Amino acid sequence: MVLPRAWYRDFLDDLRQLLESGFPILGALEALGREKAGRRADLAQALRTRVEGGATLAEAMACLPRTVPEEHVSVVRAGECSGTLDRVLRRLVERLDRRRELASGLIARAAYPAGIAVAAAVLLPLYLIVLGEVWTYASIQIAFFGSVALVGVLAWKGSLLHRLPWLGGLLEELALGRALALLGLLLESGLALGEALRLAAAPVRLEGLKSGLLAVEPRLRAGRSLTEALRELPFLARRAAWLARVAVGEEAGAMGRSLLELGDSIEAGVWKKLTGATRVIPFVLIPLVGAWVLYQALSVLSNVGRGL
Repeated sequence: MVLPRAWYRDFLDDLRQLLESGFPILGALEALGREKAGRRADLAQALRTRVEGGATLAEAMACLPRTVPEEHVSVVRAGECSGTLDRVLRRLVERLDRRRELASGLIARAAYPAGIAVAAAVLLPLYLIVLGEVWTYASIQIAFFGSVALVGVLAWKGSLLHRLPWLGGLLEELALGRALALLGLLLESGLALGEALRLAAAPVRLEGLKSGLLAVEPRLRAGRSLTEALRELPFLARRAAWLARVAVGEEAGAMGRSLLELGDSIEAGVWKKLTGATRVIPFVLIPLVGAWVLYQALSVLSNVGRGL
């Protein structure tokens, strides 16, 4: 859920515009690489070198995993195979803009309650310094900000957060939404369903969801519909409304668009829930910090009383 990088989004958009103007892929990358030194120029030059060596654009992007998300590699590969690379790049840019808008809204809403919580942790125990309990004050700050840093590291790595009762469920929904949206985008790009399923599952980090998506293709070969195959995924089995939307798209012959819209709506719903959760941060953290400060105050006063 990292906020998309603006320079990378602009790079994709400029590449798309050059391709739409009739530039070949090497010419477009060469034009972008002539910019002044910067990350955009470095990326363009790195891709151009690999494409000149015989790689496709998707293969060149796959060699830069720290810069190019794996799902983008899959979509670009689909665009190259179907001859719709410029259209695919446009859709990627639109999705990056959408995610930036959702993430920016969450950050804006979370800034105030997070600021209040930090102010409470820093300011409420200041009297301890006046009483000479500098180490006690420092220990409160270390414990508070250390816990925040630990949560940040877990969120970055994504290791244990998936096991948390509420947050883990949201992260599962987010992973599912992105996988379905990617699957829809790949189908709209002209890929066959079996190949699109494999590419959509590749970026998924949740092993249960990834194995479930990979198990859909054998069920399709056995004669089941996509809706029936998806119904066997634990993440979707209890989501009748979501499955109904897949079924409608399948019946209408617009499966790609249906999956793309469903995935986007699931992702937007997760961001909405996270945004709502930020409103309760002050009501949870401030009483906890206040109770902790009160406990430390009583401990200090108790020690002072014994000294008298």
